[in-house]
Amino acid sequence: MTWPSVDINQLNQRQGEIAGIERIMLFVGQASKALGDKSPMRALNAQSDIDESLSEAGPVLLENVRAAQLNGGQKLVGLRNASRTG
Repeated sequence: MTWPSVDINQLNQRQGEIAGIERIMLFVGQASKALGDKSPMRALNAQSDIDESLSEAGPVLLENVRAAQLNGGQKLVGLRNASRTG
């Protein structure tokens, strides 16, 4: 017999200031192509499609954010900034 469990999540619905900044991660990396008019800042969470959201990200940034999403589970909240250099 298994013991019941309960998960309580405080969801960030972007309806005000961030109360727990210590739970927010910022990933900074290079984009693999020019971003044009697209904003380089993206907000991601556990339900984000990493491949779609980071389609222009370099491979190192992409793998780091994928690993964070897997390790963070359903409680992941993060921002990523990819800028094109050179």
